[in-house]
Amino acid sequence: MRRCITAIFGILALMGAGCSIMPTTGPEIGEIYRGGDTDDPTRLPYALVKITPQVIDTLASYAPRIGTVFPDRRPPREITFGIGDGVSVSIFEAAAGGLFIPIEAGVRPGNFITLPNQNVDTSGNIQVPYAGAVRALGRTPSQVQQQIVDAIKNRAIEPQAVVSLVDQRTSLTRTPGGEELSSWTVRQRL
Repeated sequence: MRRCITAIFGILALMGAGCSIMPTTGPEIGEIYRGGDTDDPTRLPYALVKITPQVIDTLASYAPRIGTVFPDRRPPREITFGIGDGVSVSIFEAAAGGLFIPIEAGVRPGNFITLPNQNVDTSGNIQVPYAGAVRALGRTPSQVQQQIVDAIKNRAIEPQAVVSLVDQRTSLTRTPGGEELSSWTVRQRL
């Protein structure tokens, strides 16, 4: 019996010791209370403050208002494609047996095809099978989608397209006159 009690206390002692040698993610409470009172010039002094409604009201009076921090209220610019941008194109058809999905499609997760990612070429186009060269330069994804659908609607079964920007390699540069130029245009003018 005595041996069992000794073993239990020994295990408890080891478990308690483990808490002091285990890694932690921040200072211990004793370090926090001792750390504010320091003469060490490499450490910043601080004080612990009890949070009360009065303290919250005082801090709120000094807090910056979100409207003054972000005064520009313009909506974000619409994404437009530029030369060199990576573009992803997926084309959906309403049923198998259309332009991209054969009748004997077998077990497929859906009636769509995703084309390999491609870059907008130096002419500002992307290539889509059965639609040919589709103008992407300066257009939004929805405008490019509509052009693809219009080009294949007589061949595919109720086509829909999803066009998205995969990799933006075009960076726009604004001239002092306010003109926006792509990096490709800047290189051409040099």
